[in-house]
Amino acid sequence: MENYIHKNLYVLPDAQNTAKATKVPEPTKTSKAKIKVEVDLVLPKKLVEAIEAMVLSNIMTNKCLKLVDIISHKAMTEHRTLSAFVPLSKNYFNKTFNHDYYNDFLKALKHRKIIECDERYEPGTSKRKGECKSYRINPELLAGEFVIVTYKEKRKDSINASWNHLPQRDDSNTDSNNDKEIEDSNSYSSPVPIPISGRFFKGGDGKGLFGSRIYEEMVIKDLCVLSYQPERIMAIAKQHAAGMGADLLVDEDVLTWSFEVVNNITGTEYFTTREKALDLCRSRQLSLIQDKRKFYIDDLDSLINEKQMGFLDCCKWQTAMLENRMFYADRNETNNRLDHNLTGISRHVLKTIKEDNDLVEIDLKNSQFAIHAFWMKREGLYELYQDVRKYYQFCASGMLYDEIGKRLNLDRKDAKDLMMALAFASFKYHSPQKEWLKEMFPNVVNHIDGFKRTNGSEAFAVELQKQESNIFIDNLYRSIKELGIFCLPKHDSFLVKRQDAGVVIDLLQAFFQSIGFECALDIEGKKYVVHGK
Repeated sequence: MENYIHKNLYVLPDAQNTAKATKVPEPTKTSKAKIKVEVDLVLPKKLVEAIEAMVLSNIMTNKCLKLVDIISHKAMTEHRTLSAFVPLSKNYFNKTFNHDYYNDFLKALKHRKIIECDERYEPGTSKRKGECKSYRINPELLAGEFVIVTYKEKRKDSINASWNHLPQRDDSNTDSNNDKEIEDSNSYSSPVPIPISGRFFKGGDGKGLFGSRIYEEMVIKDLCVLSYQPERIMAIAKQHAAGMGADLLVDEDVLTWSFEVVNNITGTEYFTTREKALDLCRSRQLSLIQDKRKFYIDDLDSLINEKQMGFLDCCKWQTAMLENRMFYADRNETNNRLDHNLTGISRHVLKTIKEDNDLVEIDLKNSQFAIHAFWMKREGLYELYQDVRKYYQFCASGMLYDEIGKRLNLDRKDAKDLMMALAFASFKYHSPQKEWLKEMFPNVVNHIDGFKRTNGSEAFAVELQKQESNIFIDNLYRSIKELGIFCLPKHDSFLVKRQDAGVVIDLLQAFFQSIGFECALDIEGKKYVVHGK
């Protein structure tokens, strides 16, 4: 079989199939001169009071607020909790706060225990990516009410200032001198020209002629027209938090053979086996806990309590942002996804917002695996292997998780978690469930592991997310907006007004048929199967 090298997965649709109703405005040029802007943000009141108690100069206070804003924003968008550690490299600090100047206020924040650092640093090598230090806000400062606070800074591009602060992204989670090699080895961008309104732009990398800035602005404008009910949202959030812990796997129920575990007692993270972890837990009266794709060694009650508090703090932050009309939209440079206020929000909270605004969600069923099946077919593997044909058919019908569940005696949710573990975990990941999958789809599992072995363990999931973004953002989203329709992209789905759902379904079906992508769409439990050309 040929090497696992990324190829363009899509062909050009016919120009007459593209939407031509309303032209979306082109981005306007802005001056490169820096201007001073005021940035509003939402932070826990205890955190703001702790920074004010430091009695710093205005400049230093602004820097402190900017840093905690960056950490909280990254923690929320990447981990859906305010208490998560986020990696920030020395290069990133220098770029964001001007060389060693940041040391003055960073040391003060750490000394006052406002910011915590894991002090873990590993230089990169030719075979392994380096690891920079990670930082988080002291969890004790996250409880309680949230308040609006403002700071000032100079910036080149003023577009986001009129809406809300978008922190700069840190794309180099390493302080090693190996950055260039790491960056090159993880570059899978492969733009595909798509005709839009009679002209071509490059999609797939988020940096084409159209650019990501206008996408972000369109999202924010649609967020502005929605109604948000804070009290109702938080009531639903508290109801959901009360039931947390029921879906955790504990001790002997953890079946995965080897994994990376977070030891919350020692504050370390390392690879281990199931038996070693269980032996350690028995000797110290702790629990081995699996929460979806993550593994922990901790006291079970403490972890559940921390999970509940983290979820509620997350919902309070999100609700405060929505209530105060502080919207953000940001194109992620790692996977090209377009993140905004509603992409990382709890599905229980999102359900409330949809009900209050008569929105429906149009979802691509088992989306990333449908894209992978399409990828394998374009490589000619569909004709060669029976298990690939079966996998393709399950994905195209939107029944992948259901069919795996039937064969392995799992419910649909557990089957989905199993496939996500296969996609996101290292190729070294081993479990009884993975062995079951290998029996069902030997060439599919080998294809995934082979790509990871060649390009890195994170590369497979990132590649699928990039292709997903190419489809949903660089192709479909713009076409929908050119029709003048309210629409919020949500990774592998769209939130639209109920009255517009039929038009959007037709547009999606036409596009998928034009590129030969067989798949299934779901809207409120009703399935639409898209057949090939």
